[in-house]
Amino acid sequence: MKSVRLETTEIAIAYPSTRHFKKLLRFSEWYGANMEAWIDCMSDFDNTKYGITEFKLNSAETLIIEVLGTESFAKRRPDVFTDLIACTASVKFVNQRCVGWGGTPVVNLAFL
Repeated sequence: MKSVRLETTEIAIAYPSTRHFKKLLRFSEWYGANMEAWIDCMSDFDNTKYGITEFKLNSAETLIIEVLGTESFAKRRPDVFTDLIACTASVKFVNQRCVGWGGTPVVNLAFL
């Protein structure tokens, strides 16, 4: 299991968190910084589908994203907070996509 910390105090506008993830998880230089590109990168930690992130997980390994400042983040940007949850877990997004490919959910969110 690997973990990273997402500092949310600087997230003030819609979807800037995608740029934060680029640095945090070493997404490629041509990463599109939108939710569709984010979902592709977050679904490719084994680097078998797209090869667009340097961050790697071993087989059956999971990533815990420690979301810091959760309460203030959820109040300040409820839309971005909700999208982070939905795009991580919901149907057609990161964890469901990985399961659909025959794998297991790879991302867990820890709200701190």
